[in-house]
Amino acid sequence: QLLKTITKTIPAYGWFNTYGDSDWNSLPDNYDSTGIQTLGWAVITSDKPIFGINRWRGLNGSTYSSPPVSIIDSNLITSTNQTLYSALITRNWPGGPQGSTQWNDILIANPNNSPVSATIKVYSAIDGAGKTKGQLLKTITKTIPAYGWFNTYGDSDWNSLPDNYDSTGIQTLGWALIITSSSINPSITPTPISPTRVSTSSPTTSPNPTNTGNCLCQSNNTCSSTCPVNNSSNYWSGASNNSISYTNPMKCVLTNSTFYASLPNEGNKNSNCNRLLRPKGDIDGSGNVNFLGDYLNYIHIMSGGKIFPDVNPDVNGDGLVSAEDGLIIRNNM
Repeated sequence: QLLKTITKTIPAYGWFNTYGDSDWNSLPDNYDSTGIQTLGWAVITSDKPIFGINRWRGLNGSTYSSPPVSIIDSNLITSTNQTLYSALITRNWPGGPQGSTQWNDILIANPNNSPVSATIKVYSAIDGAGKTKGQLLKTITKTIPAYGWFNTYGDSDWNSLPDNYDSTGIQTLGWALIITSSSINPSITPTPISPTRVSTSSPTTSPNPTNTGNCLCQSNNTCSSTCPVNNSSNYWSGASNNSISYTNPMKCVLTNSTFYASLPNEGNKNSNCNRLLRPKGDIDGSGNVNFLGDYLNYIHIMSGGKIFPDVNPDVNGDGLVSAEDGLIIRNNM
């Protein structure tokens, strides 16, 4: 059923963003639960060629402006097709922090007025567990109803993909070919990582003072010598054993292209210098190092995303966000 039609005029060389748009935020409810929830798919047409992205946001709250904990961008699909590919299939694959795993799912929408048959063939991307690269691991066939969709999340066939990794447990790394009886719309959806806390001790939670002892971000974009981020006793003790060096004095800003529309103000910059646990991975100023607030923001920027002005994933103070910063964060969560 058509839920809503929205028409907008996009200026020459301009753009339109549904974020904050009253028409977009008033999509009708189509879920039998308290509140207003919408789950659907969309067709976009225009009188001139255009391009765009779809931005999925996982929010900590129930309003469109709630703070995000994860943001994933994907290109809009220009046409339906009967042959589709997914370059990456992961099931229980080792993740970044110790004990975490990676999973992704495929979501297929059927815009046709009749059911379609979809055949998903998953091939091995590696040699392992008696499998070889390019070997067909499994064939899954599903019927997608008219105007309906199929999501591999929770599907028993999808969740029983065979092991192809020489390690304890069942892990799968592969790619997929999807063939359908009619043209359909695909979407590859990464599933947020559910981490298991590492067994190392966590740093003591500590509030972040404001401009302690004239600790400020100076005009040369470095933290003044009195700042706690320049105190070596606040560094991660395992840094030298992992060939990680801290920049002293630490830098308090990143390049402008790192951020969304608004750039760090003076308060944000000073906060970067006053965070006692920043050298151990406190990138959001919460006073502790954790997965959601710190490591996910690091992953986001390493994946090409942008961050908000009060976040600084540069943990070792060199003015860059690199693998060294991620290693520090992972070992202090």
